[in-house]
Amino acid sequence: MTRWAGHVVDDGVLVDGSAPPRLAPGLDADLAERNTGEWGGDVARWRHVLGAALAAQRATSRPEDGHRDLSALAAWRSGVVGLRADALRRLDLALAGGGDDRPAPEAAAAALGLDPAHLDAFASGQRDDPFAWPPGRPGDLIARVGGFRGLGGPWQARPQWTTPLDEPGAHVLWVDPEPLGDGPRGGSELWRLDADVFGHRLVLLTPDAPAGGAVPAGGGRPGDSGQARSAVVLRWSSYLALLVAAP
Repeated sequence: MTRWAGHVVDDGVLVDGSAPPRLAPGLDADLAERNTGEWGGDVARWRHVLGAALAAQRATSRPEDGHRDLSALAAWRSGVVGLRADALRRLDLALAGGGDDRPAPEAAAAALGLDPAHLDAFASGQRDDPFAWPPGRPGDLIARVGGFRGLGGPWQARPQWTTPLDEPGAHVLWVDPEPLGDGPRGGSELWRLDADVFGHRLVLLTPDAPAGGAVPAGGGRPGDSGQARSAVVLRWSSYLALLVAAP
């Protein structure tokens, strides 16, 4: 069975993105939607969680407050990994009651697809771990990343080596169509992976890496795991890299 790239928090979640969100006056919903899609988010999911968040906010005593924050949180939840830091800042302000223009906590929870009872634990866990998701990760699987080029993925072969970067959730991947020896050969593709619990971004760094590169500390041989600084490991299954919790 073909397993497509995706994140476990989205598995089995029904999404109705048919209704465009109605943001407060002065906010451009069409622009926010376009940006979400251009930045790698799932627009239907953004519409779905933002609609739920706006409904929760409009049930409060400040119905028109915090819509900009809710849109940003919904974009992060829809897979825009680059918004994580900004979204966490907005979430912390909402939880701290940072002004009347902030959304209610229950609305922020809806934008993230969370039970409000788990919102504090989520915010606390995310400060240290981009893959934190209360009450846990089913089966410890976080995401299926990449894929074989012939099946709509970006790689001509599965990655053979991985090295974590200093940024949380960031890795460099080597894709060598004919693995040989103890390190990447000339002609290997180098990819950067940035990932968190909601989304991931794969960027081709170079399609023709120079020969003689050694596998850095933490890299793995084919079939092995590469230890990441983010308390997860990358494992290869078929042509998909699986992010799983560290043992």
